[in-house]
Amino acid sequence: MKKPGTIHNRLIDQFRVLLCLAVFLYHLGILKGGYLAVCGFFVLSGYLSIRSLRRKKRLTYKNYYLSRSKRLYLPLLVTVFVTVALISLIPGIIWVDMKAETTSVIFAYNNFYQLISGSDYFVRSSDTPFTHMWYIAILLQFDLLLPLIYVLLRKTARRLSRIIPIIILGSVAITSCIVFTVQVSGGHIMNAYYGTFSRSFAFLFGMAMAFSHFYLPPLVIDNKPIEKILFYIESGILFVLFVLIDSSSDLFVPMMFVSTFLSMRIIDHAIYLNEKTRRSDLIITALSSLSYEIYLVQYPIIFILNSFDIPVFVRIVLSLILTPVMAFIFNQALSFERPSLKKIYKPLLSVMVIVLCLSGVYRFVVSSDNKQEMKELQDKLDENQKLIDERNQEFREKEKSEAQEWKQLYESEGSAEDIVKEMLKKMPLTAIGDSIMIDIAEEIYDFFPNAYVDGLVSRDLYHGNQILQELKDEGNLSDHILLSLSVNGDFRTYLCEQLIEIIEGRDIYWIDAVGADDPSFNRLFEEFASDHENIHIIRWQEFSKDHPEYFYFDGIHVMEEGVTALNTMVYDTVYENCLKTFEERRNEALARKEDEAKQRSSFYGNDVLTGVYPYLNEISDKATYNILSDLNSDSIIKKFEDDKRNGELEYQVIILFDSSVGLKQKDYEKIISFCDQHKVIVFDLYGRLKDMNKVNVTIIDLSEKIMNDKQNLLSDKVHLSEKGNTILSKEIMKVLADQ
Repeated sequence: MKKPGTIHNRLIDQFRVLLCLAVFLYHLGILKGGYLAVCGFFVLSGYLSIRSLRRKKRLTYKNYYLSRSKRLYLPLLVTVFVTVALISLIPGIIWVDMKAETTSVIFAYNNFYQLISGSDYFVRSSDTPFTHMWYIAILLQFDLLLPLIYVLLRKTARRLSRIIPIIILGSVAITSCIVFTVQVSGGHIMNAYYGTFSRSFAFLFGMAMAFSHFYLPPLVIDNKPIEKILFYIESGILFVLFVLIDSSSDLFVPMMFVSTFLSMRIIDHAIYLNEKTRRSDLIITALSSLSYEIYLVQYPIIFILNSFDIPVFVRIVLSLILTPVMAFIFNQALSFERPSLKKIYKPLLSVMVIVLCLSGVYRFVVSSDNKQEMKELQDKLDENQKLIDERNQEFREKEKSEAQEWKQLYESEGSAEDIVKEMLKKMPLTAIGDSIMIDIAEEIYDFFPNAYVDGLVSRDLYHGNQILQELKDEGNLSDHILLSLSVNGDFRTYLCEQLIEIIEGRDIYWIDAVGADDPSFNRLFEEFASDHENIHIIRWQEFSKDHPEYFYFDGIHVMEEGVTALNTMVYDTVYENCLKTFEERRNEALARKEDEAKQRSSFYGNDVLTGVYPYLNEISDKATYNILSDLNSDSIIKKFEDDKRNGELEYQVIILFDSSVGLKQKDYEKIISFCDQHKVIVFDLYGRLKDMNKVNVTIIDLSEKIMNDKQNLLSDKVHLSEKGNTILSKEIMKVLADQ
């Protein structure tokens, strides 16, 4: 950034433009390793600052700080307040905690502010126009101490040895490298990246190199053609690093140091060659002279353009055009040259910039400090988040338990027969009868291990009802009842009706009679049973008529083969009925589950969803809530993709984000592409989304009812007030009730 200690050197200008372009393209999301160029800027700033101090015939702190304020601080203030003014003039742009962040930039502690607020420089979310100001903060912090450090080092060099300043600066720089490495290794990447001392190594190495150039010959080959070739080779290697080394790379730490070293070598070559600027280098020279202003204005422009729903390519082109234009305007407006007719545009630009600055200052002064309100909001959000997490955990545990049970009993259609057979081994069976029941009792237990058998010679239906009633009164009457009570006594309709009253819908398995006292009993009972679906006739008489081997001599009581045959009939009848019932209930249960699933929802949102959660109690047990507060648009899209792949999207997907997460129309379209089998409801708080033209997608525009009423918002104009949360929750409940 060509401000402090400018040297008129063609190769330095080229190097400065390379660094400026790399950082700019990184901020645009094009060059993934462009962040490494900041190391080069630090080296260049440290080097040029010491060179500038050395050229001064008489160094006074007053003149130094006035000069630096004019060259560095004034353009910074102009950028800050013009940004505040422009953002306040453009409707729909959300900038959370503007006052605190702007204050941190003005007073040069933005790097610490970003650390405290948990900002991540490597997350390209553009949720603030001052994401890049951490660098300027560290630069200004160095500038406050630089003249004092320079004077002390010069005195040390004169009294002791010229090499002492180089050793001191190099030692401190190496210590900074160690601190940076340790912090990154410990997982504190942002502490390392934003920390003043942990990032000072590049600046200190630049200072050390400047002192070495005062007292020692440069570390170069005394051959200008070779040095020039080395200059371009090393610049090319540095650019390759800008292209290849992502911040998530395992080479992150070593490449920070390599880029610093390469920057030092490139400066060494450039100073040795000392090439004068040529006419053909006008564009490079112009960009180099504007590099500081370009750095200042680029991110505010990117931030503002990102707030509009325009194609990415168009945003990039506009950024590439508007950034140098705005940098030129600021540079000319702050040139402090005497007005002339030839350059009448300069005072006009100055007036325009001053007006915007004054507007920004006013907006800044009158803006409220939301610290207490935001703290209360955060406490409430944390409380709601804890409640959501607990409910979600309960929901998932319950769902998991139910899923296991249903998988065992209903899910596998092909294994229904096996499931019923296993059920019969555990199923209680109440068996009441006459002597026939006594005949088959022993083998009944083989088929139904959990059976209760009560048989008595000559027992009829009248006495059988009495036993059933006693068992019922005792609470021991099972849902499945086997009866053999048709051999003795006459058919009586009232006794059959009494039986129905006692069993109250339980399943009856009725063994008809062979050799009954009343020959019409089987026929009359079957006619009676035809009106009752829970009575299942075991037609033993018909089945056994051609099998005399089943009976004793009387043709009534059964012997071994008959026992097995009758028990097999009983089992088959019970099995067929249970299988039928099982399949019916399974289908009903699955249908019920499907209906319940259609009532269940997956909510996705950020803090605005957390705020309304307590008001959604009526559906809290039918929904999961996914709060995605600290994610950018790419992370949110990835979350939907993962949930789709893992089957965690409920039938109804409800999306509720405010604009702080940076979702655009194309992002919503991408999200909805993962929900093609789901019903999607998008609550649009700002009225910016266009119809998706999809049957399964409903967009609810709430801009008029929610965001356009100031009483619904807190003072940060982002989070909803209590009233806003109440209104929004009612709208959500109303929409869901109508679906």
